[in-house]
Amino acid sequence: MIQYAEPTVDLNKVKQIRRQKRITLDVAAKYLGFRTASPLSKRENGLHKFRGDELFKLAALYECEVTDFL
Repeated sequence: MIQYAEPTVDLNKVKQIRRQKRITLDVAAKYLGFRTASPLSKRENGLHKFRGDELFKLAALYECEVTDFL
C-alpha cells in the first residue's frame, strides 16, 4: 500500500503573507469565525494545528493559494 506524507504548513509563511497583506490577527481570526485572535495566534505559533478548511478560508482572505502556505 502506498502511503503519502501529509504536507507541512510553513507557519512562518502563513504569518508572513498575513502581514504582507496588512491584515491584522483580529480581522483574520474573525473571518475564521473565532471570537478572539487567540486561537489564530496559537495556530500561527504552532501550539495548535490548522484545519484544512481554515487554510482554505485564509487563502481566500489573503488572496493566495493554499500551496503558498507550504
